[in-house]
Amino acid sequence: MSRLPSTRRGRRIFKTASCAATLGALVFASLAPVSVRAVTPMVVKRGPYTLAPGVELLSIHYSTPNELRVVTITPAPNPATVEVGTPSANFGSYKKPSQIGQDAGAVVAVNGDYNQDGGPAHFNAIDADLRTTGIMEGTGFALAKDEVNAYARRPDEVVNTTTKRAGILVNSFKVDRWNAGDPSGGEIAAFTPVGNNAYKAPDSVCSAVLRDPTAPKWSSVGKAAVSRTYTVDHQDSPCPTSAPTFGPNGKVILTARKASSAASALVKALEPGDKVTITWKATGWPGVVDVIGGQPLLVDAGINVGPPSTAGASYFYKNNPRTGVGITEGCVPDHSGVCKVIIMTVDGRRASTWSSGMTLKAFAAEFIKQGAYYAINLDGGGGTVMWVDPPGPAADFGPCITIVGSGCLVNKPGDSAGERSAVSALLVLPDPDPDEPGMGSALLTSPAVASSAFEPSSFLLSAADPGSIGGLVDAVAEGGFGPVPADPAFERILSLYRTADPS
Repeated sequence: MSRLPSTRRGRRIFKTASCAATLGALVFASLAPVSVRAVTPMVVKRGPYTLAPGVELLSIHYSTPNELRVVTITPAPNPATVEVGTPSANFGSYKKPSQIGQDAGAVVAVNGDYNQDGGPAHFNAIDADLRTTGIMEGTGFALAKDEVNAYARRPDEVVNTTTKRAGILVNSFKVDRWNAGDPSGGEIAAFTPVGNNAYKAPDSVCSAVLRDPTAPKWSSVGKAAVSRTYTVDHQDSPCPTSAPTFGPNGKVILTARKASSAASALVKALEPGDKVTITWKATGWPGVVDVIGGQPLLVDAGINVGPPSTAGASYFYKNNPRTGVGITEGCVPDHSGVCKVIIMTVDGRRASTWSSGMTLKAFAAEFIKQGAYYAINLDGGGGTVMWVDPPGPAADFGPCITIVGSGCLVNKPGDSAGERSAVSALLVLPDPDPDEPGMGSALLTSPAVASSAFEPSSFLLSAADPGSIGGLVDAVAEGGFGPVPADPAFERILSLYRTADPS
């Protein structure tokens, strides 16, 4: 500590080149080791630990400090698969990812999409059931049903309808929103019981109620999309002033604003008994029945595209706990190699004792190190968690930190209260998903799942969190990426976040 001040004073009185050179050598010799350690932090890797055939966990420690956990899944030829899990069948309920994982018999569970008032903020589908197109554009992840291909980038989602009356095609139209807010302008919006209290049909719309869906099936030989056919139960005409309801049989409500003559005319043209086939897809993602959303894209065809953290930018870009999912090049159709799915977390907000968190750019770099060709960011901040169920007793499993149920947390969540409840989780199952439909055979029914109570505190925590939905909407509002949604929910989250913004 005393050498550096005396050296600075000495530099003012040294007159000869030889003295200056000597001093320069001494300063370099004393500072060089510190500089090298700062640029190249020590790395300690533990594992990989086998959780199930084709499922391995790697623990990585950086002296910066940072703590990462990496799960690599090789679906084929192994029985393991990746699934989207939820607290219950409907939006508005919460559970901890560890509990969602245990309920599903998973060996790994991490937090999933961002929490939007009890529902996922982005495009979401489970077991061929379209749940929402999301209030925000973003990225997504999906493992194809054949487990040969996977996708991790922006899903260009499309929902279309065709209507037949007595076997004759009478009209077709696009559905702009699915459990994702009210229709605006010339849009047509759909609502299902999945939306629950989070998304309900509004007043002053033209509407039609559909019932009796057939089992989901592929729309074509190429498995480009999933389709189901419904029967029009009733069509409220003239357009009601009060919000339409499902009634005893309703499964889908199609709505359009009265003021939009074109959109409302399409809805009003539906008649009881008409057969309406609804088809959804993520363009260019054939064979997909499960999709989970996130934002932003981290790795694009092997290139680090994680947004940088710059001065004055949203706190979302700075060091935060993170969760993400990526795929290797072998997952991409028409590319060679083995398909592997990579799930990664990095802890944060414990810089002095455990882990400082990462910027999006640094997190993307870690995915590339693990072989990711594409990767996306999932919900993070205080919600970042990784739970695993080891093959033996959790108490004897080296990476375990906190025993939870049959397994344990292998990370330290950023919330002081521990694991945060979530609206979705990304799960790794040791065996094929028993609830996935046969896509052409009878629809397999899922066992009843008890609905968990609505937890406004979990949403408020996420809304105030710079690494979660609050930070995300702040970054979008600043023009960082993606259009600003014309949705009251977006404005509400932005207001909540900026009231509590730590920056």
